Amino acid sequence: MKLHLIKTTPDVGICAIGPVWSPDGVRFDDFDGPSPFEADHGVVYVDRVMALGDRLVSVDADLVVSETAKTALERLAPSAYLSFLPTTVLSPEGDFLAEYYYALERYEVDALDYDRSEFEYFDTLPDMIESVKTWVFQEARLPAFDIFRSRYWRWVGTEDAVCAIENARLSGFQFELIWQSDGTDGGTDPTPNS
Repeated sequence: MKLHLIKTTPDVGICAIGPVWSPDGVRFDDFDGPSPFEADHGVVYVDRVMALGDRLVSVDADLVVSETAKTALERLAPSAYLSFLPTTVLSPEGDFLAEYYYALERYEVDALDYDRSEFEYFDTLPDMIESVKTWVFQEARLPAFDIFRSRYWRWVGTEDAVCAIENARLSGFQFELIWQSDGTDGGTDPTPNS
């Protein structure tokens, strides 16, 4: 088995997407506010549009995708795990830009092998993990589907997910091989798909 980070290409998408808001101006928040899982529609504001592709957002933690990408991604995970919130993308001034879908996962998959993975820590909180430098997974804890959100806010896909996205010719996606079940190095060269 091979796993890849699902990343955003630097030339397609948007810069700095804000949080998801309800159409009446309430911020969706799993901690203090309403959950986006209970919503019918969302709104996001962006600070600068570079190009509209099948995937938006220059932050790899989020998946904001076109209808075409949504259709391809829906086949990769069960709807009980992955759902899509229809989302209006607006400029900072509130001008309509496009309709997209914000991917919502029901939980982050925690399948990391913490003893063998390598991490970067926050400078101000040296015991708190900021990001993963070297990904090592416990294969028995991986989900039985092809796309998931891992701990530490990153979307991960199998070889089948990469092939499905490439075969659909979706723009705005790139992949970085991060782990192979045979124990060999995952590699570091991102593969763009534009």
